[in-house]
Amino acid sequence: MFRYSTYMCLLAGLGLAAGGVLVGCGDDNAGTCTPYTETCNNLDDDCDGFVDEDNNGQALIQACTDSEGGAGTQTCAAGVWGTCVSGCVPVAEECNGLDDDCDGEIDEGGSQGQLRRDCESDCGSGYEYCYDGQWEACDAPEPDTEICDGLDNDCDGDTDEDCDCVHGTTRPCGSNVGECQEGLEDCVNGVWSGNCVGSVDAEADDSNCNGLDDDCDNEVDEDCTCTPGAQQPCGSDEGECVAGTQTCITGGTWGPCTGETVPASESLTGCDGLDNDCDGVVDEDLAGDIFESNETCAQTREAPSSPFGSGPGEVWEDDGLGSLTATMYPAGDEDWYHFTAIESTHLGCSYNTPQCFMVEVTLTLPPGFGQHNVLATVMPDFDNDCSNGTSKSFDSASSGSWTTTGGLQEWTMGVQWNGACDFIFSDDLDFFISIESLNNAESCEDYTLSYEMIYVSEGTACP
Repeated sequence: MFRYSTYMCLLAGLGLAAGGVLVGCGDDNAGTCTPYTETCNNLDDDCDGFVDEDNNGQALIQACTDSEGGAGTQTCAAGVWGTCVSGCVPVAEECNGLDDDCDGEIDEGGSQGQLRRDCESDCGSGYEYCYDGQWEACDAPEPDTEICDGLDNDCDGDTDEDCDCVHGTTRPCGSNVGECQEGLEDCVNGVWSGNCVGSVDAEADDSNCNGLDDDCDNEVDEDCTCTPGAQQPCGSDEGECVAGTQTCITGGTWGPCTGETVPASESLTGCDGLDNDCDGVVDEDLAGDIFESNETCAQTREAPSSPFGSGPGEVWEDDGLGSLTATMYPAGDEDWYHFTAIESTHLGCSYNTPQCFMVEVTLTLPPGFGQHNVLATVMPDFDNDCSNGTSKSFDSASSGSWTTTGGLQEWTMGVQWNGACDFIFSDDLDFFISIESLNNAESCEDYTLSYEMIYVSEGTACP
């Protein structure tokens, strides 16, 4: 069946409309018509035989804004849009999401910007604003927790009602008794500051002895310690100290101590047998001897050699004494020494002829020390490792002899051992000597330790 629209488009292709009206197509292409959406251009864009019409056959209409900014419509005629006709009736703008006053804006408040209205809270007034047709929350200040700042933070009509005091007020503080004077204390943020401004406070006591009640207790000079001109001893008579004299001066207080000998440092005065620092102890806090620390066999120190020894710890046969001085200090001190007794070559002796050697050790104690204060031990050691000390030892409690010379106690011990003539192997022997303080005895004065190797005999063994 031949459709009417096809027929009309054919007519349009010939430049004719129904009834013989000359029209054009939307693509303005003679002989054919391609349908388009109808627009206001005085052409039959949709190829239906009519121009500038909508789907209902009515003239094209579109929205517009009039000269006052109001919304309206305009109609197309002969390819031209007509005058914008507003259908809006202006009323007061309301918060409803509409352009009530026909000015092209929604929910506006004129010079105020966004539409707003008055609101208030317990703390004052404010505004609420219209957004998307809804009134937003009121911006009036809200009550807050009361703080001590001189303001009504919780908006209940009272200021700082939970505070100790009203900010900025003052109260008397201090005392007006005696020489004291009251001052003023400030209230800061609802709390008394604790600072008494302008007050004169009490002295610790009345020891100024000036005829005034300086400690503000309604008594005058009750703490005076002496009568001016009186004297009393001062300082100490302990040790090397000598007491002085104090004189009571004006005001009832004791003056400086004069004529006294004050304590001195023991470390500066040295080992002099005196209590220089006046503490009841003599010669404490001094340095130990030059051999410290040598309190175990592992810490043993080489003893000085005999006169012709070529190095420390060499004591040659018949070469005279080797000796050292050291101290039993501090209390509980223990000293260890080592030397090697060295055999000299003996020409003219037959091979393997018996020989006898001896080391003699003498310990001279410092003044005031006795054998009950010291344990001395001599230990021969054939392999110089301190291991034979317990099995071959001679100590001052059971060996040797004690004598007194010039008021000083002295211990002597001789140790013999057998040798033999041999030009290859020596009869040298190592010795360890221990000097140990007993019962924490101490003395900063020197003890003397001497030792020598003696050739006893040849041809016979030691007795």
